[in-house]
Amino acid sequence: MSAARVLSTKRSAIVFTIVAVVGVIADRLTKVWANIALSSGSIDVISGVFSFKLVFNEGASFGMLNGAKVLFLVITVVVCAAILVYLARFCKRTPYEVVLLGAIFAGALGNAFDRAFYGAVTDFLSFDLISFPVFNVADICITCGMILWVIFAIFSRNSFFRDKQEVGAK
Repeated sequence: MSAARVLSTKRSAIVFTIVAVVGVIADRLTKVWANIALSSGSIDVISGVFSFKLVFNEGASFGMLNGAKVLFLVITVVVCAAILVYLARFCKRTPYEVVLLGAIFAGALGNAFDRAFYGAVTDFLSFDLISFPVFNVADICITCGMILWVIFAIFSRNSFFRDKQEVGAK
């Protein structure tokens, strides 16, 4: 099995930036749409299963730590800085890892923007079939990016987290 392709520093920066910018723009556009389209009420997409419902969340998932805006902004700065340092110094720069880190970064920035400028995160995607928090595109970027990055870290031969001896052994 051949090792995954590794991007140059310049290419990884370009890919990371494109993913992060597209993610932030998608998040902002969908939140602007939600604020306009849902200001007069929710929209059932599949009745009892999925709807668009405007919610302003001052905390984390399930409303935990309501009102801890400064804490969340500090955490976001630390996480974004850690991603940039990891990408610059430790990342093996496979396309998968660069894209996933870009998605996580985009999600963090998208929600931080809401907290900094509006005091709360705009959420609007609601799964009504189960008890699940209302979420947004930034949340999708963070959650999918983290889950896939952990899977990548566990199973990829090019993961920073794999033992170097194990990677070299055949």
